[in-house]
Amino acid sequence: MRPRIKLARASAIIINDVASFGNVDGGLNEIDKLSVPVDYFDIIKHCRFYYKRDSLASTVLNKIVDFTITKITNGQANCTDAEFEVYRSLAPTLREFFMNACLEFLLAGMVLPKYEWEKVRGNILSTNLDSRRIVEIPTLFWFRDPDTIILEKSLFPGVINIYVKIDRKLVEFIKNRGKPGREDEFRMLNNKYPEFVKQVEQHSGEFKILDTDLRPIFGRKLVNETYPIPYLYPALEPMKHKRNLRKMDYAIAARVQSAIQLIQLGNDEFPCLDSAEFEEIKVQMRSNTQEGYLDRIFQLYGNHTLQINWVYPNTEAMLNQEKYREVNDDIMASLGFPRTLVVGETLRSATMQADLATFSPMATME
Repeated sequence: MRPRIKLARASAIIINDVASFGNVDGGLNEIDKLSVPVDYFDIIKHCRFYYKRDSLASTVLNKIVDFTITKITNGQANCTDAEFEVYRSLAPTLREFFMNACLEFLLAGMVLPKYEWEKVRGNILSTNLDSRRIVEIPTLFWFRDPDTIILEKSLFPGVINIYVKIDRKLVEFIKNRGKPGREDEFRMLNNKYPEFVKQVEQHSGEFKILDTDLRPIFGRKLVNETYPIPYLYPALEPMKHKRNLRKMDYAIAARVQSAIQLIQLGNDEFPCLDSAEFEEIKVQMRSNTQEGYLDRIFQLYGNHTLQINWVYPNTEAMLNQEKYREVNDDIMASLGFPRTLVVGETLRSATMQADLATFSPMATME
């Protein structure tokens, strides 16, 4: 029988470092899935998300809005001074309304504006108008949320029926007459829209009503589809890819912060046969560690075989920014917007004509 040989011992210790980045999202959110949504309501949810998160998407949309909606200048022509003052006073409100409508059109592919007419005294509208003059002006500008809109094709070619979804919360609010604590809101709603309140009271759950007063503005859409295509939809796939690249960089950075500290005691010539020596190293490291704080420098005492190394992941993929150039080019191509209007310069000098570069955004603005 061969004699038993006692081999060297190895041990491991994990010290929690609260200074690390923590958990990295594993992509359970619907936004983080690489597949592009097909349902219209999922599409606009993704478009709104990337408008708020992606720098290229937000910059392009904001610039299109700024280029399209400029300062409103009215010509007096045959108007009286009082009539011209009414138009001049409404210009800032109308410009803000048009800017919001333009942004909503780019994000959702359609705009469903609503407004009401109200008679006010002239001095409320402008100090240059007489208080005895009664002026009827459009007020309370707002938009229908596309999430609450249902489009259905009618039997007549080119006619789309527009329905508004009434959710269960609003039905319960009206049936309970605003109780508890919102009785004043219910009275205002009932006084302003009595027919709508009566129609809601006839239902017990979520339902839809036909809105014939809407004057929608639709974007481009395919012949076999009812809902329009949002402006950001072609860029969703490259923007999702870009987001996944960033998640990869975050994951690598988190692993760098939580690097492995490899402590080796003993070698081939001088093996470590006693586990107590490993335990002594652990005790020395734990003595410098407190809850919520971790020392980066340890004073350890060991023999000449003690080796301490740091094991880092490969950070070349994180530091290399070339991977973003291609996906950013895909985003810009999907949006049809020239790079020079975003950052003020081209990728290569003297390789673009400014007049040709503006053809695509001008068509979008129109």
